[in-house]
Amino acid sequence: RTSSEEARKMLTSIRKQILNGADFAKIAQKKSQDLRSAAKGGDIGWVNEQAVLPKFYEVMAQLRNNEISEPFQTEEGWHIVQVLD
Repeated sequence: RTSSEEARKMLTSIRKQILNGADFAKIAQKKSQDLRSAAKGGDIGWVNEQAVLPKFYEVMAQLRNNEISEPFQTEEGWHIVQVLD
């Protein structure tokens, strides 16, 4: 089992790869542990505030189009988010 600090470091590395041109969807397919979205390249579709955890929505709502969040933790684990539209 990955420690919280190890998970944060791994996501920081993944975020850096994406910022340097790696494909978010391909990395999500390989690395994501979210069974609902991993096969779809991390795509969770359009969501509203009620569809996700409050912390997830809070981070997502602060992002501009194509921006990728810093790693953050919710009750469901660690995440990075990219807003596409």
